[in-house]
Amino acid sequence: MREISPEVGMTVDEYLAVAPPLVTKLVEEVRRKKAAGTRPLPSASLIDKSNILTPTKRVTLLDEIAKLTDENYAGRSEMCLQYADLLNRALNRLGIDARPVVGIFFF
Repeated sequence: MREISPEVGMTVDEYLAVAPPLVTKLVEEVRRKKAAGTRPLPSASLIDKSNILTPTKRVTLLDEIAKLTDENYAGRSEMCLQYADLLNRALNRLGIDARPVVGIFFF
């Protein structure tokens, strides 16, 4: 399984050797789920109301991008901007005019 290290010049294992125990525990859990193939995919909670792509294409696109961003050592949890960028690029490549939007979420 490919992992992208958070630190230039260090492998993920080298980074984890000096990381706080909480980070190590999180990464071990993500690794366990990746190895078992039990990482949740975006399509599991997709609210699908688009008329642009078929449901199958939407699910496939979202899940494939998730697999790419899941190469981060800690999983997708800190890859929101990268996920949005990859989705934007994929949609534009498919001929769909798309652009990422940054906003503020209020509770």
